[in-house]
Amino acid sequence: MLRADDVDGAVDIANDTAIGLGGIVFGGDEDAAFRIARRIDTGSVGVNMFASNHYAPFGGRHDSGLGVEYGIEGLMAYLTPQSVHRRMRCAPDARVSE
Repeated sequence: MLRADDVDGAVDIANDTAIGLGGIVFGGDEDAAFRIARRIDTGSVGVNMFASNHYAPFGGRHDSGLGVEYGIEGLMAYLTPQSVHRRMRCAPDARVSE
């Protein structure tokens, strides 16, 4: 455990690492803890708890792995986007008003 002088210092300590799989922010004010959690550079962050959700993306940051599992984001590794363009034809009865 490391000691920080304030919240900003704690966030700096948490983010000053080569790993970033997950973390937890504990606090009596859950709204404030949520705002702090959004500042932590990890793949997953819990507020006063930690759980796994297979509908949500799961992946690490930095040296904690490559890619994402679960959720729509996890499927993106298996997909290749494609754009198809074509001209639209007007229907024979479509007329431009004068």
